[in-house]
Amino acid sequence: MERPMRIVLTIPLALLAMSASDAQLAVLPEKEAARLADQCSRAAPPSFKVTWSPSEEDVASLKKHLPELVGVSSTQCCNKGGRIRSLAGVRLQLVGIV
Repeated sequence: MERPMRIVLTIPLALLAMSASDAQLAVLPEKEAARLADQCSRAAPPSFKVTWSPSEEDVASLKKHLPELVGVSSTQCCNKGGRIRSLAGVRLQLVGIV
């Protein structure tokens, strides 16, 4: 059964030089959704009504698609034109919102 999911909020914490080749992901409790959606320095998702906890399968699917972000240029926020050159050292916090 597919979940009516629209957004999994991902927030890069830092692009630190680390020896790991993969991004590090942390799934946060649903109660953190409102705090994470209240961004002062970057675009935030539209208002949401419901939260959910991403499953291990959801996280695996997201992680599988993260390499598609490498090389994509930012069009918004404080780092317009910036891009992720590698997933090494990328740290993400995730919370499910609908």
